[in-house]
Amino acid sequence: MPADVRLRALRGAPPLPFDAGLDVFRAPDRQEAAIARLARDPAAFVWVVEQGDATIGYLSVQPPDPVERWGALRRAPGGDAVYEIGAIEVAPRARGAGHGSALLDTAFGGGRFDDALVLAVLYAWHYDLARRGLGALQVRRALQRFYARVGFEARTTRDPDITEDPANALLVRVGSRAPAGLVAAFEALRTQPAGGP
Repeated sequence: MPADVRLRALRGAPPLPFDAGLDVFRAPDRQEAAIARLARDPAAFVWVVEQGDATIGYLSVQPPDPVERWGALRRAPGGDAVYEIGAIEVAPRARGAGHGSALLDTAFGGGRFDDALVLAVLYAWHYDLARRGLGALQVRRALQRFYARVGFEARTTRDPDITEDPANALLVRVGSRAPAGLVAAFEALRTQPAGGP
């Protein structure tokens, strides 16, 4: 990383102002506020890449939302060890410099999530296709390779939000010490038809 670029964990403190290009998920000011809220959540983890006086990239890992399908895993045995990649984004002007890889390596290095099950749900509508110049399936394959470097694997699922588009995907990283009950609950949930058993 260049000398003026810093990667740091964000715990309790607000991030520097978001670069205007950090707009894949929502307007930069709204995403900045969402990341600031997550940084105050003791169950969540947030890392940011900063350059000068701006945030140019971020990664959040948090428990799944209880109202979403994967949130049901929080009620499983060992459910306090389930997380999901909430978001990872690097400003277009800073892409290609390894910031996304650095964020992922920092988050998953050192065994931090070896006792957890971490999901990465890939939705085509988050792929920033216009600025990438790639098709949705190409981006999905690139993201699968990107996440595989830290142990994520693609899994089939019957989740209708994922199966509705072939460019969507479910990735999971099962840590070497993840609770067996949680892993079993995940396997059952991913193959469960919409609407329950």
